[in-house]
Amino acid sequence: KLNNNNNQSIVMSMRKLVDGLCARCYKPCDNKCGRCHQRYYCSSKCQKKDWALGHKFACNETASHPLVSNHPEKPDGTLFSSDSLREVMRQKKCTVNYGLVNVGNTCYINAVLQCLHATTPFRVALERIDVKHGLVSELQTVFKALEMDTKEETDPNSLVAVNPTIVVRHLLTLGSSLVYGRQEDSHELYQVILHSLTKEITPNMDALSSAEQETSMVHQLFSGKVASQLFCPTCHHASTSFETILDLQLEINELYTDTLEEMLEAFTCPEKLGKDNKYQCDNCGNHVRALKQLSIYEAPNILCIQLKRFRPGMFGKINKHIGFPFALNLHNYMSPGSFDAKSDGGAMEYDLFAMILHLDMYNLTSFGHYVAIVKDENNNWFLYDDKNVQPVDRSTIPQLTPYMLFYRRRIPRVLDDVPLLEHAEVLQRPLSQQASTSGPEKCVGGCGFFGSESAEGYCSKCYKDKFGKPPSSEKSIKEEEKEIKLCKEGKEEIKSEVEIEKEEEKNTSISSTITLPPQKKVATTSSLTTSAATTEPQQKLSTASKAKKKFGRNDACPCGSGRKYKKCHGK
Repeated sequence: KLNNNNNQSIVMSMRKLVDGLCARCYKPCDNKCGRCHQRYYCSSKCQKKDWALGHKFACNETASHPLVSNHPEKPDGTLFSSDSLREVMRQKKCTVNYGLVNVGNTCYINAVLQCLHATTPFRVALERIDVKHGLVSELQTVFKALEMDTKEETDPNSLVAVNPTIVVRHLLTLGSSLVYGRQEDSHELYQVILHSLTKEITPNMDALSSAEQETSMVHQLFSGKVASQLFCPTCHHASTSFETILDLQLEINELYTDTLEEMLEAFTCPEKLGKDNKYQCDNCGNHVRALKQLSIYEAPNILCIQLKRFRPGMFGKINKHIGFPFALNLHNYMSPGSFDAKSDGGAMEYDLFAMILHLDMYNLTSFGHYVAIVKDENNNWFLYDDKNVQPVDRSTIPQLTPYMLFYRRRIPRVLDDVPLLEHAEVLQRPLSQQASTSGPEKCVGGCGFFGSESAEGYCSKCYKDKFGKPPSSEKSIKEEEKEIKLCKEGKEEIKSEVEIEKEEEKNTSISSTITLPPQKKVATTSSLTTSAATTEPQQKLSTASKAKKKFGRNDACPCGSGRKYKKCHGK
């Protein structure tokens, strides 16, 4: 705990709390924390988990999380214009593809290539780059060969798979640790591909500042920033540093992390520096055991999450099931004071579209097989096991144990008011010059209807709800984006996902991973001390009923999923 002379303190927890609901599972309950009397718990298990995931630093604390003390450098120019980014982020065409031939323990390469091809904004932006050599040209060739002719109604398994030898040969020369014929890590390859593409498509990289180098097409799609804050317990000074990431690497705690949201909480949970790793405060100059906390300062447009399932040792593979949602909201894990944290919570919503699985035997880390599972534009899921392609029932997706997850942001983050660098437009080719084979695109607001190009990808209703007027071409894209507000339908999951969930609710054998079992009566223990132990039982009931009345079942679920409470944790 951090306490000062003015009785002010720092709350390290970012989790949203609601009176009368368990702080962990959001089930109705009456028991409170015996120390702070602020958090409700339905069981001692939930209390222990909440304590380990940050409440031990927030108990009895009343002040809000401190804002970031400084901000990263802003670029003077960009290598990929904001208009181009908006344009590629509106593209959603993703059909079933051919498989890829395994040319010698290259399953890890095939899985990554299938997920990158399913990242429609990246694939479309890559097609715009006018380069006739290197990794860019080879990926363009393989991606074009992967696209199946949708006019021919053919079973994917009966088609000849694509041979990725040209890409494999090039990739093995990029990383010194990548050896042909040896089983490698798909996450390491994913990073090698993105870093290599950045070098190829960034002209005169040495002449650019670090902020300008991070405005390439790859960075504007995949990169984000993590803020690291250090809090001095003596003078309460907070210092902030930033790190640019291309993916989010999350540790698996086998005792306390059961869902992806809990892994994000563990990632943003503060830790106290050890005695042999003291921090010299910039303000008071003392060497102290400071509190360190990570948070997401800038959320990427394409979020790649690695679940770190490998530990040292021959049998170090962690096969614990981690529940993950189809729709993810990062609002509770953003850095206070950042631009994304100031925006509406709906701006931080993501949709799952691909994942990579590592199949092993006996938890061996030196043996395994990588496969990819990808969602097409019609919300159908397909398994890509090298050259074999087969459909997957959506109800089985939550039961899987993924190694990497790919989410797509619903409302993109763009660099407004930043001019395009003079030599950057050479690598960009407008989409209008490409042969367009796609039909009408669905509304980018997520309502399920078709959008139109004149309405910037929205349908007429979502366009009017967003901008307060019918579609017109009088305003520029920049002016309209400055007035952005999440449309009403975007507050919840996209209509197609909701319809699918309603169909699944009819099948009692299907259960969602983020749905907790029905509430059970839990006996009050010594660790679960009620806030009014000396009062009459009738006062407890009246207090609990008042708390429940304040929070309705039709309100947004406090977990941040964007769905109604009765459709989420209130089931």
